[in-house]
Amino acid sequence: MKTPPCIPLFRSSSYQVPRHPGPIRWRLDGNEGPLEPSFALSEMTAQQLRNYPDCSQLEAQIAQLYGLTPEQVLVTAGADDALSRICRAFLSSERNLIFPSPSFEMIERFAKWSQAEVRRVPWLSPGFPLPAVLSQMDGQTGLVAVVSPNNPTGLTASTKDLCRLAENSSQALVLVDAVYEEFTEKGLTQAALKYTNVVVCRSLSKAYGLAGLRLGYVLGAPEVISALRAAGMPYALSAPSIVWGSEAFTRGPNQNYLRRVSFERDDLSTRLSHAGFTPLPSQGNFVFAEVPSSRSGLWYRNAFAGLGIAIRAWPEDESLNSAIRISCPGNEEAYADLCQALGTIEQPQSIVFDLQVFLKEAQPKQGTPPRTQAPLWSDNSVVTSYLRTLKEKYSLGLLLNPSDPRLPELIPESQLKSLFSFLSTKTSLSALPQQATWLITNDEKCIPEARKAKNLPIGVLPQIVPERQRERLRRAGAAFVWPSWQTIEEQLR
Repeated sequence: MKTPPCIPLFRSSSYQVPRHPGPIRWRLDGNEGPLEPSFALSEMTAQQLRNYPDCSQLEAQIAQLYGLTPEQVLVTAGADDALSRICRAFLSSERNLIFPSPSFEMIERFAKWSQAEVRRVPWLSPGFPLPAVLSQMDGQTGLVAVVSPNNPTGLTASTKDLCRLAENSSQALVLVDAVYEEFTEKGLTQAALKYTNVVVCRSLSKAYGLAGLRLGYVLGAPEVISALRAAGMPYALSAPSIVWGSEAFTRGPNQNYLRRVSFERDDLSTRLSHAGFTPLPSQGNFVFAEVPSSRSGLWYRNAFAGLGIAIRAWPEDESLNSAIRISCPGNEEAYADLCQALGTIEQPQSIVFDLQVFLKEAQPKQGTPPRTQAPLWSDNSVVTSYLRTLKEKYSLGLLLNPSDPRLPELIPESQLKSLFSFLSTKTSLSALPQQATWLITNDEKCIPEARKAKNLPIGVLPQIVPERQRERLRRAGAAFVWPSWQTIEEQLR
């Protein structure tokens, strides 16, 4: 029996963040907020878990915070749920969405679920593209999206932009996605609430650091909120989310965290600029930047992952494949590791080669005695010439196996001293330089120790090797798996 086919709309891939398969210590690719909650979560009673959840008290609490009535507030299962309801209620096959782009991609997905036409307006420089947005609007426009601060760029729209847009959108709803508003001094929420054709989405996932609760909310005119309430599930939130969300609203976001993010955002932008990146002036808890022209965003995502840090890249989006986004951790230790990783990637001081990398690649066939490799290290050999070129800029090291043959049988002592500044064994990886070191190896067992020493591990395996062996190196934590040790010269800037 065949599986029934789904409709074409849902045959595309689901929303996923493309991630490196290696182990990660600091996840700076999701903008999730503080690494530790600023308060302890209370216990739930059996009765609270038994009954269907009631959001009315939480909605009244939020309404009081903004000076609204409860009829102007809808609590949702994260801001995603709010966006989905808005698109469902105000878009159709006969309506269009005006979408300044790049922006949060789920808005576009939700619009397509409603069969609406999506009209993109480029927004990759400071200043909201208001004239272009207005020029795209017509009698069939059902929704205009304003994500401010914008994700992924961090750019913002001004209050003046919003007012002009609202006053020129008599037939369309203006959606203000303000989930990052706590990180900017000039938010749009208060101005938006003056208009009955503007709706605001907020969330506890960012500044509050409670993305796991899946708690968002919508503010707007009673008629709009009533429509959104009808456009979704009746019990969208769990009881724990309601109780713990109420506690979070009572305490408010951690102000020390917000100040720390502001510092990191400015400092990271400066560091990236000095390293040749082009960051945009962000007002979110992240920095978006175009990478140097010689590399791609995916290259940097993999490089940072090799040092245990996840950052965001868009390898599947041609318009963003030269960009990265880095979340500000709001944490001194995590930020120090991030800065050190940037230095290691952009300005390596040392390059350490696993001896086996040379031997394996040069060996003509399996079982060749080690002594036949001696010509590798002759004065005019490819290896020697290559390493001499690298040594003009970098300190070179050699990593040995305790079981390797005696070095004099492989490398003349004169070459050893002239080419390598230091030697180490795989049983004493901690002796490697602790900063700005790239380690070139084909041994997955030494990768975790190299990462502990904050060295950037790079795998090398010939192209004829099965893909599963390359994947093993990546899963162990290698940033890349290159086909030859000679590739390194191409990768260094």
